[in-house]
Parts: sequence; C-alpha cells; structure tokens
Amino acid sequence: MVDNEGPAAEEHVPEQARCGFRKCRQPLPPPGPRGGRPYEFCPDRTWPGGKTCKQLAAAEQALREALGDEAVPAGALSDAGQAFEQAAAAVTGPLRTLSNALDAVTAHLRDEIAAAVGQADAAREAAAEADRQRDAALERAAEAEQTAER
Repeated sequence: MVDNEGPAAEEHVPEQARCGFRKCRQPLPPPGPRGGRPYEFCPDRTWPGGKTCKQLAAAEQALREALGDEAVPAGALSDAGQAFEQAAAAVTGPLRTLSNALDAVTAHLRDEIAAAVGQADAAREAAAEADRQRDAALERAAEAEQTAER
C-alpha cells in the first residue's frame, strides 16, 4: 500500500498563485472548469477609484519606466514629494517678498498716477481760466479802442 499523505504528496501540490500587483498579492482562483490560462491578477478586486489590480500594476510599471528604474524603491515617491515640499518652502519666502514689493510698487504707481491726473486737471483749469482772462482783456481792449476813436 502506498502512502499518499507523506511529503512526496505535498511536492505535487503547486503553490497557490498570487496576484501580480505588488500591493495586493492575494491568492488567485484556479482557472475555470474547462482550464484555460491561469489568472495573473485578481479577476474581481477593485481598489479605491474603481481601478483593478491589473490597471494598477500597469500604472506602476509605467511609473517604473518613466523613472528609468526597474525597481522603484518603496519610499521613492514620498522622498520625491518631500523634496518638492522643501523646494516649494524654500521659494515661498522669496516669492512672498517679491509679491509684497510688487504690491508696494503698484500702490506707489497708483498714487503717482492719481497725482499726475490731478496736476493735469489743475493745469487744464488754469489754462481755461487764462483763456477766459485773455478773452476778457481783449474785449476790454477792443472797447477801449472804440471809445478812443469816438
């Protein structure tokens, strides 16, 4: 009699396949009753945002290719995010200073323009008054000439 319960029997049982998405790694169901290709990713699982394991694995692979590295370190994205945050914080102060300086220049220019407009209005008024006085003087001079001729 042959003992099928020993270690030799366990060697014939293949290890259960796992999802190919690195963050999932859930056991995969066996192929259907008629066989077929074994599953590479979870057939029914969805992640937040409605993405499947296959879609997320493809996005992860695209990210690896975009970064030019086959093995993206686990903290690479968070490190990149922190580096960006530090760079943004470093330029925030100078940009705020520049913005404040631009606001001050803009306010000063508004004051200067308002003063120039006021001076131009006053000059127009003075010119109009001078024209009125000239016309009145010419009129008086004409009257004086007529009186002298009589």
